Amino acid sequence: MISEDYPTWINGMIHAPGEGRVSPSDQGLHLGLAVFETLLFEDGCVYFLERHLDRLRRGSTHIGLEWPLKWDLRLAVLEYCRELDGNAAIRITLTRGVPDRGPTLIIGARDVSRPPQEGARVLIVRESIGSAALAQLKSTNRLRHVLAREQALRRGAWEALLTTDDGEIFEGSVSNIFAVLDGRLVTPPVERGCLPGIMRQIILESVSPDAVTISTLRDSDLARTQELLLTNSTGRITPVIEVLGLEERKSLPGWSGPMAASLHKSVEAEEAKYRSLHLEAGDD
Repeated sequence: MISEDYPTWINGMIHAPGEGRVSPSDQGLHLGLAVFETLLFEDGCVYFLERHLDRLRRGSTHIGLEWPLKWDLRLAVLEYCRELDGNAAIRITLTRGVPDRGPTLIIGARDVSRPPQEGARVLIVRESIGSAALAQLKSTNRLRHVLAREQALRRGAWEALLTTDDGEIFEGSVSNIFAVLDGRLVTPPVERGCLPGIMRQIILESVSPDAVTISTLRDSDLARTQELLLTNSTGRITPVIEVLGLEERKSLPGWSGPMAASLHKSVEAEEAKYRSLHLEAGDD
């Protein structure tokens, strides 16, 4: 979601807060034919912009949009961020637009939603996933994810963990998941339906291949995991302190876990490297 408290960039024009408009005939509104990205803009830097735009490009081809677009997305995002006064979560939404008129591109923002400082409680929500191939797209068809997270919030949890038809736990409603089993990181494969998250990929690149396993996760794995970590672009790493929805509640160490601390340092290093390269070049 974006907030009306922020300006919006729509098809090349910047609009004052609350004034941006799209056509009521837009296919993104009526049919959900749209993809999006959410990026972190912090202290003047748009983190991992190129990775997000590459994923947006891949998603757009699945909904029938030809690439490149008529806009330079990178320049558009940087232009938009110069209009902001402080840190924000930036959302890029690309729709099929009005038939025969071409796509609609919207850039907006909201306040950054920070995860709980002590760590998160999560709830396993057991419902059908549908098509695993479509689940790998960051499309605006987020009905299951939104309803699952609302259910989790009602139960006192911060995040919902989603399951496949046969019971595999594959991602959170707004996050990827990593379990620590016998000292190794384990994360579900994208082929089972999880989104190929940007922060997930950064973590996979930052650790030794020998220290991570791409494998399915089930209740029995979460019941014995030493740590459970959630990752996304705006929250970075969120360690879990409790899992609800198992036969017995599972308590976990949160930030006291060694893997959470280690990966936090790795992400900080990657962000510092990215920030140095791009701010020195005058890109952000």
